[in-house]
Amino acid sequence: MICTTYFLTFFSELIPPTGYYLKFIAEPTKNSVPSLSISAQLELVDMINIISNYTLYIIDKEGKSIDLEAILQWVRIVNTNFSCNKIYETNIDISNNPTITTLPFRNRDSQMAENIIWLTDHFPKDRFTVWLANYHGVKDISQTIYPADSLMYSIHQCAAEGVYNKLRNKLYSLAFTSLNYKGKVVDPGAFELAIAKKTGDSPYAFVDFESLRFVDGFRDKEFEAAMIKKKKGRWLYMFDGVYYIRDQNVLN
Repeated sequence: MICTTYFLTFFSELIPPTGYYLKFIAEPTKNSVPSLSISAQLELVDMINIISNYTLYIIDKEGKSIDLEAILQWVRIVNTNFSCNKIYETNIDISNNPTITTLPFRNRDSQMAENIIWLTDHFPKDRFTVWLANYHGVKDISQTIYPADSLMYSIHQCAAEGVYNKLRNKLYSLAFTSLNYKGKVVDPGAFELAIAKKTGDSPYAFVDFESLRFVDGFRDKEFEAAMIKKKKGRWLYMFDGVYYIRDQNVLN
């Protein structure tokens, strides 16, 4: 992020030199519990509001700039992150408690989409590659069913769907999938097994869903795949393509 010197001088006075607040804002680990007291959390929220209000004050006095708009966008990100952090304050299983997680996760994905759209609006001549988990790259999550709650995916919207609604065919969403992980066969779907059978010893393969989507015999095809855990769905409408890596390993 590019910030004005004027703002950075003000901002530096709000952040303690210990980095205590910034540590709280960082991405939490699973089931981690924030160490801040209630009073400290309220102080943090107040600090964010001061940053937002002071930025609006500068805009009112000096006019808009991409630097100042970026600061306001950052404030929106932090505020959205608070709702997700609340989930990690308890030891709940976030994968099997949709009544608790659906709204915060939807807020998070909506904010992810807004961030991408913000960049494309401010840099219209540039092309972007956005790396994210397959789940966030789904263009229409309602094309499959979540086992623990049959309606959850119908009320959820992943990041790519929000971007697709704005950019339409300027977006190409590519999923990744594999057969083996760290030398062991994972839980592949029928789609991954079919690719492995078709390609044999080939370590990589690519399938362009976009070219198949409206072809007779494929248009409403539902099949099992493991791109966001193994389940059946109309995957041709969820992604534009998939890159198959037979043996997935962790980078050292």
